Amino acid sequence: TRIMILGDATGSMRELWAMFLSIIKHVLERVAKLAGNNMLELRWVAYRDYSDVASSLIQDSGWLSDTLSLLSFVERIVPAGGAPDFPEAVEHALQYGRSTNPDLVFLLGDAWPHVEKMGEKLENHHHWLETDYQHEAEEFAKLGVPIHSLVVGELSQTFAAFEKISSPTGYQTEGTTGYLKDAEQLTHLMCKNALKQIGGADMVAQYIRVYQ
Repeated sequence: TRIMILGDATGSMRELWAMFLSIIKHVLERVAKLAGNNMLELRWVAYRDYSDVASSLIQDSGWLSDTLSLLSFVERIVPAGGAPDFPEAVEHALQYGRSTNPDLVFLLGDAWPHVEKMGEKLENHHHWLETDYQHEAEEFAKLGVPIHSLVVGELSQTFAAFEKISSPTGYQTEGTTGYLKDAEQLTHLMCKNALKQIGGADMVAQYIRVYQ
């Protein structure tokens, strides 16, 4: 099973990336304990916005299953950038992530995607969109890949946009979109979704008995 985490890595997201460091070991250890070794690959992708340095718009760990390599990647991420407007390149991150063939995606950030449509210009960035977030949601839905979105902070505009991203993909377990509360919440969500992919409802029930 392959789970991708698309994480906003702009300047406001330092606490989010510190949280990632605290959950990687727990997720890999718990899934291995219940499902066996080498049953889960994780891929962390940091995204920013179009006016940031091109090399930092997307930073990608690749598919990994060992704790040390994932920790090393996440430790190297320095949240920065994101100006001059509030939306971030969520649509670009989704397009990039789709090309890597994940089984499930977690999207985490505090800012909504750009609202312009594919082919339109972002005046603040002098950039023409190659895709838009609603198109990406439709493409993920066609592939049968669920997107679970978690909003960092409490912005209703971000929640509304993230819900439009998740809902078409048919995500059912514990809703499509929510607000990120803490590391324990994200750990449970990642573990239960991984185990559902691997072994179905029985394995999720086993996880709940052991860890919740």
